[in-house]
Amino acid sequence: MRAAVLALVAGLLLALPGVASADARFHPCVSGSVIDCGRVVVPVDPSGAVKGAMSLHVERYQSHGPNKGVVIALAGGPGQAATPLLPDFAITLDPILRGRRLVVFDQRGTGFSDQLLCKNLGRHDLSDMGVGGCANSLGALRPFYSTTTSVSDMEALRQTLGVDKIDLYGVSYGTKVALDYAIRYPQHVQRLILDSVVMPGALDPYELSSFAAMSRLVSQICANKECNGITDNPVADLTQLIQRLVTSQPTGVVVNGKGQKRKTGLRRSGILNVLFAGDFDPTLRADLPAAVKAALNGDNAPLLRLVSSTTGSESFDPSTGDSEALFAATSCEDSSLPWSQSTSVPDRIAQGRAAFNQIAPSSYAPFDADTVFRFSLTAFCPWWPEAGSRPPVETAPMPAVPTLILSGDDDLRTPQEDAVKLAAQLPKATVVKVPNVGHSVLGGDLGSCSIRALQHFYRGQPITACRNEAPLFQPTPVPPTSLSQVKPLAGQPRRVGQTLGAVRFTIADLFERTLDSVLNSPDGLTIEPVGGLRAGFFTSGRKGLDLHGYSWVPGVTLTGRVPLRGAMRLKIAGPAAVRGTLRVTLRGHATGKLGGHRISVNLLSGNLARARAIAAGKRPLVSLARTPRLDHLDPLEDGRMIAR
Repeated sequence: MRAAVLALVAGLLLALPGVASADARFHPCVSGSVIDCGRVVVPVDPSGAVKGAMSLHVERYQSHGPNKGVVIALAGGPGQAATPLLPDFAITLDPILRGRRLVVFDQRGTGFSDQLLCKNLGRHDLSDMGVGGCANSLGALRPFYSTTTSVSDMEALRQTLGVDKIDLYGVSYGTKVALDYAIRYPQHVQRLILDSVVMPGALDPYELSSFAAMSRLVSQICANKECNGITDNPVADLTQLIQRLVTSQPTGVVVNGKGQKRKTGLRRSGILNVLFAGDFDPTLRADLPAAVKAALNGDNAPLLRLVSSTTGSESFDPSTGDSEALFAATSCEDSSLPWSQSTSVPDRIAQGRAAFNQIAPSSYAPFDADTVFRFSLTAFCPWWPEAGSRPPVETAPMPAVPTLILSGDDDLRTPQEDAVKLAAQLPKATVVKVPNVGHSVLGGDLGSCSIRALQHFYRGQPITACRNEAPLFQPTPVPPTSLSQVKPLAGQPRRVGQTLGAVRFTIADLFERTLDSVLNSPDGLTIEPVGGLRAGFFTSGRKGLDLHGYSWVPGVTLTGRVPLRGAMRLKIAGPAAVRGTLRVTLRGHATGKLGGHRISVNLLSGNLARARAIAAGKRPLVSLARTPRLDHLDPLEDGRMIAR
């Protein structure tokens, strides 16, 4: 398995200009690889009070050109292994790597640095079996998985590399490690690149800055009257829906990738997950206002479809070296929690809820107190022995180091307000706000603004503001609950025109789901099977997409093929439809017959046009980080712990 992983990594980087180093401390990971591997031995306890050592796995890539120094890239989490991401880091940072060595290492407890595994964590209710059982399995090592210990490990790595100064690139939680290192060792930092910043100091167990930004981000989806015909106030809609769900639990139907229908309940925790998952998924943001409005009107299927699409989407993958156990250890030990370490678990739970009750509800609106509390580390960490009110944090002044802060306009988990706040505290910081991007800016920016800012930062050139371009997806309309609600295409008999309108909406939804799958796939190619909103599903293959009764409007189904090249041929059926066949080009021109009526119309509009225009040549969104997402088990709403 190890050889296969390294061979894949090496293969991905063979296309990049690189040279392997002759440094005796490193050796090619596999024969002929441009990536060197090495290990750094560090003490278990940097203070020396507890004896023992750990071995950290390090990988290094060096591009051609004169030696310009070292860039250490730090992944997110806490708990995400970094070395599997080396190809992504290399591609993302390529504009500034000429002559620079790129170094990544698996932080202790992840990947090949003694990955921590707790089989019960994330699969049980919050209890001694899950969180406490994991803590017990780690035993006396528990206190040595904090951020401050990772900073000590990074200093040992710098010394092993034999360099006096390093550049640090951190994403999400990686920004906290990078900044904490710069606070403790400013003399050894040349530059800081902080992408989607986590604030220094103790973690906020309630993520109140994210909740404070939520109304802005929801409103932002509907900026410039983009939600005309959908809603006048998306925040008020969301608030009304959350309040309704406090006392009721409506149900709806979700169609899976095999076309199977499943009845499920709509819950507040699921909506909260959708909002945070929107950091990586522009279709979730585009679909949210209409889905909320539909739910208020009694149609829960659109919102449940969004909830279903996020289930498990951010879970840690142990096979890639990620560690939920490290997430738990670092999160609980780095947070300032309202109890001392000596307090019993029942008293911790009581004190945690009492402390939370002192927070003004306006601080976490539009959500309710129960949902936010169960979402927080205060509900997760009582079973972790080291969790308490005095986490280890760096206390030295902020470093006067040249710093580039990249922040996405649509980032909820590390909101832009935090980036601006941090920049005001750093003597030499520049903030670049990137429109239409959520979390992990360099990995998620489909434009050139963030890369250009990075290049100018390294050249010492002025950094200009990003242009405010149109979003990747416009807000989608409220899905109709019957064909009678569909506006007919002009110039057609009414039912024929309504059927064509339904076909247009369904193709637009198909293209949106397809492009979303491609953009968020690891390889930029994979398209997973997707269920229709009302019925059916589609799959992908060598020849294109195959539709099997795919439906967005009740009673209207599409069956046929969308080829990689050429026109799609579709059979239109369903109890509400005027039946027939259509040939639809990628430019949106449809010809054929419906109910004996000859058709020649243009279906291209809205998101269908936008999807067609951007589908070719766009790279996948690179998930370089898991962030401090504080969603955990939700025993009252049947939720699941999801990795940050």
